[in-house]
Amino acid sequence: MPAIAEDERGDVIIPFSLPMALPMALLSTQVLVSGADRMPNFNFAPTCRNQTDPSADNIKQCMENERLARKMLGDEWSKYSRQVKVDCFWETKLDKSPSYINFLTCLSIDENARNAPKMYK
Repeated sequence: MPAIAEDERGDVIIPFSLPMALPMALLSTQVLVSGADRMPNFNFAPTCRNQTDPSADNIKQCMENERLARKMLGDEWSKYSRQVKVDCFWETKLDKSPSYINFLTCLSIDENARNAPKMYK
């Protein structure tokens, strides 16, 4: 196995080993699938503080809206497919501004899109 090295900026380079990549990918998929059974726990306070108008009233309203969305998500969690939950979780995490409102919106849009062909039969 090649040694761990540093690049010209001093960042650590960890050698990529293809034989290890497959087991790691499979393991991470298993973690995601089992994690889809539990509702995510987002820290939405920074999202509320970093909004366009971060006045005290807007932050308070944002926090309340996020709490309501989290409750609604808890009430509806079991109705969404595991795949939709995983997809929306990663979409929400990639956005770097976690929000139950955005997560719930993603779930609704994705579920509606998956069921659209059934609606027109």
